[in-house]
Amino acid sequence: MDIPATPEALFEALAEPSLREVFPAYDKLKPRNQKMVKLLHTELTKGELSDATFLEFSAFIAVLWRQFNGAALNARQQQIETEDEIDTDWVDAAVHLARMDQYLNSLLGLLETMPGQDGEAGERCCDSHYLLQGPGD
Repeated sequence: MDIPATPEALFEALAEPSLREVFPAYDKLKPRNQKMVKLLHTELTKGELSDATFLEFSAFIAVLWRQFNGAALNARQQQIETEDEIDTDWVDAAVHLARMDQYLNSLLGLLETMPGQDGEAGERCCDSHYLLQGPGD
């Protein structure tokens, strides 16, 4: 085995043999979903997969998507406001983007109510970690 250049690459290499044991349908996934499974499995191998990790991943994706969506919505609205002739497809796209923005804001609000998030002094207190089962566990 070649020695990986980074600690993350080492964890990925060590995790590879148990990846399909944990998620048997791995090979049937789309490549982008395989990347996500590898990322979560690496966190599992490191012993850092927890409810807090789930919250961080979910919130980060929602915030990033909201940012992309907001930029697209602003660009579409600017196009509608500045052009002399308005295409109905632009309006339909703006409505969709506005609905998506509303959905993402609701999703972020819902994530704030995840159980285990009411720690002292605003700290997160997700204690449930997900661990790989070894022989004899």
